[in-house]
This record gives sequence, structure tokens and C-alpha cells, in this order.
Amino acid sequence: MVLNKNGKQSQKEAQKRLNELIEAKLNDKTPTTLKSLTFHDHLMSGLKDTN
Repeated sequence: MVLNKNGKQSQKEAQKRLNELIEAKLNDKTPTTLKSLTFHDHLMSGLKDTN
């Protein structure tokens, strides 16, 4: 991890970490993840129909 003079993560480093987290989440295909995604999608499509 690269720290700038304020002792904080550099923007580039923070972005890289964020990308790694997103990548890890995308690669994590556990049933719970899929179930919550499916539920969320179902909920959103339901909301669209009522409007």
C-alpha cells in the first residue's frame, strides 16, 4: 500500500483496492449472493411494473 504525505492511501491505490474488492465479489458465486441478487432484481422489476 502506498501512502501519500498525509498518511492516506493514494487515489490510485484506493481505486485498485476497490477494483479488487469488486472482482472478488463478482467471482464469489455463493448461493446466498445469487439468491439476494435474484430477489433484488425481482423486487426492482416489480417496482417498475407498478409505475
